[in-house]
Amino acid sequence: MHPADLLVVTCPACAAGAEWLRTHEPRAVVPATIHRHASQDGWFRLYAPAAWADEGQLAAITGKYLFFSPDRAALIGLAGVELAQYGFPAAKVPYQRAGSAYVLCLYAPDASRKRELADRLADYRAQWSEASLEYRYWKSNDATLAGQYSAQFLRSRRR
Repeated sequence: MHPADLLVVTCPACAAGAEWLRTHEPRAVVPATIHRHASQDGWFRLYAPAAWADEGQLAAITGKYLFFSPDRAALIGLAGVELAQYGFPAAKVPYQRAGSAYVLCLYAPDASRKRELADRLADYRAQWSEASLEYRYWKSNDATLAGQYSAQFLRSRRR
């Protein structure tokens, strides 16, 4: 076991996050090694053990890949798989929908993995067939800070 994995057991925020999952999204499955935080800012956050133990990994993040679905449990499950099996450092899903769907922000240092994620999308759609998963590729933190949103996202908020 990686030493950072032990932090999940002793992390008070992870205990609160596990409780939030049990009460709000009991269908969501997150690997035991993933940190889960029920934050006070409106987001349920997940962290890979290595990223949690190394602030440098979190500081290197320049943006996120975006997934949308009306099924928050599916998005949380997808985030857990990506963090545990594919090395993404962090993710978050809001407590409340934005329009017709929840958003999963899957954080990364750059946009180099967008094709890889697109290739796995069919498997995720099969696993969560009722989730209506949509993948919107990469959005930089700079675009977020500048308030830039895709036309597709803006249309979804009007529904």
